[in-house]
Amino acid sequence: MPDVAGLSFGKVRASWAGVGGDGEPYKLNLNYGLQDFTHLGKPLGQIANNEIPNANLKPTATSSWEVGTELHFFEGRLRVDAAYYDSRTKNQILKLKIPRTGGYDAAVINSGEITNKGIELSLSGTPVQTSSGWRWDAAVNFTRNVNKVVSLHESPYGLTHRRQCLARCHLCHCKWIAPNYFRQYS
Repeated sequence: MPDVAGLSFGKVRASWAGVGGDGEPYKLNLNYGLQDFTHLGKPLGQIANNEIPNANLKPTATSSWEVGTELHFFEGRLRVDAAYYDSRTKNQILKLKIPRTGGYDAAVINSGEITNKGIELSLSGTPVQTSSGWRWDAAVNFTRNVNKVVSLHESPYGLTHRRQCLARCHLCHCKWIAPNYFRQYS
């Protein structure tokens, strides 16, 4: 390598990573449980989910890369460190709040895509260093980070994805006996 005036150390670095993440357990299908009471001595079952499950849920995926350099000049008295990074996250698992009238609080969805890009610069040095070992180090840093929401989930959560509930209104005097059963008075 050719000599560069004053350069005592130089390094170039690069990295790439891909990671994934999952959501909470039991979010893909309906789960059932037993209620705390019985009917005619028999246990009663119920749907245990508070959120609409999503059988097509994908894991969160993040890929990122970084390039940088570290340079030391004049036997390490002046140091420069610079880096550029780019990260992209897809399919973040979120709970989308929905109206409670459908029987659920939220729907579990994969949201869109988010990017995170930036630079990091560090300039440090040793302006004073004595022969007795005393030294004064100084440093200054600059960072710029840009986050961008590239896309959101494909469409608003539609009625076709939630459990349907039917309700009927009648203009009569009725007495409620049990769910979906009424006795008509004359």
